[in-house]
Amino acid sequence: MAMLYAVATAGAVGDGIAMIALPLATAVATRDPAATALVGAAGLLPAVGIQPLAGMWADRWPARHLMQIAAGVRAAALAATAVAVLAGHGTPPLLAITALITASGRVVHAITLQTAVPLTTRSGHDARDLANARVHAIDIGGNLLAGPLLGAAIVAAAPAAAFAAAAGCCAAAAGLATGLPRHHGPADGAVRQRWAMVAGLRWLAHHRLLRTTTLLAGASTVAYSITWPILPLYATGPLGLSPAEAGALIAAFAVGAITATPLAHHVRTRAGDRGLLLGVGVIQATAWTTMSLTISTAVTAIALAAIGASATLANNTLTSLRQTHAPPLLLGRVVATGRTITAAAAPAAALAGGTLATTSLRTPPLASAALLALATAALAPALLRTQRPPIE
Repeated sequence: MAMLYAVATAGAVGDGIAMIALPLATAVATRDPAATALVGAAGLLPAVGIQPLAGMWADRWPARHLMQIAAGVRAAALAATAVAVLAGHGTPPLLAITALITASGRVVHAITLQTAVPLTTRSGHDARDLANARVHAIDIGGNLLAGPLLGAAIVAAAPAAAFAAAAGCCAAAAGLATGLPRHHGPADGAVRQRWAMVAGLRWLAHHRLLRTTTLLAGASTVAYSITWPILPLYATGPLGLSPAEAGALIAAFAVGAITATPLAHHVRTRAGDRGLLLGVGVIQATAWTTMSLTISTAVTAIALAAIGASATLANNTLTSLRQTHAPPLLLGRVVATGRTITAAAAPAAALAGGTLATTSLRTPPLASAALLALATAALAPALLRTQRPPIE
């Protein structure tokens, strides 16, 4: 597991630098919320288009090969962007293309991680839950804490250097991936590609617990996508923060997520899957509402930390449920199908958030709160009718 954690760490830090560098570089080039939302939406599109293929690949190919390819592609795209930005060609369309390519690699990386965990951990829910929590903490810590803080500081001095640093981290991840074991997926290579992808969707559609929790996770993702891409503008606008301070504010999400990591299994055991997921919906709706009403940086940071902590609890629960219930032969495709459904509306939500922000930067978080509250109320009856799976 140590090498898997190392690959995850290097990739997450690189992704985190890129994820904050892209919107901040766009905000430097133009103050148009629609342009910022375009870059954010481009980074969300692979969650719909690439994930079904990535799930099939994860069921068939060794994790180390997939992670090498995913990291190498991201490193190349980010290095090319660094050169373009340095030459003064860092336009929103170019940054959107970079976001699309790097997000595609990140999708393959994330699905491969989820399918590799059961292969590299001891049997039992406790060991798997702990490994899932650690992987999620690494992802959050790199993507939304270390990466954004480092990336925001570098962007403030030299935007091109931020993309170069992200490329270096992804290149390191590709190198470290050579040390991963040769775990092969168990899928039948004779199955046609089209039917291989459909199998995950068909299985998930007939599993009531995972179907309902996936829809609830999708609502949470849409709510997040409405507000998150314009958050740098929100921080540097109504809150009056500098780019570096905006990066620190956004990192509050990661602080909350990492803080919740050691508590994830305990909370899941005490609250149960249904109570935990419904509670997450309520907490996040309340936090988004608070953000839309306050002008306090401290209160906004607390709200972001609450969203991050609740996201960790929900992600750990949903990941463990998929690994517990999905047949090993279909795990990669079930994971990919669930993630695709969860993220299907995210690009459109990001564009909608940009449109809403043209009227007021406080409108997107209020829309996020309203959507999540309605979805939680609508899905609660179906979720409460499902039988709680055993937790060891």
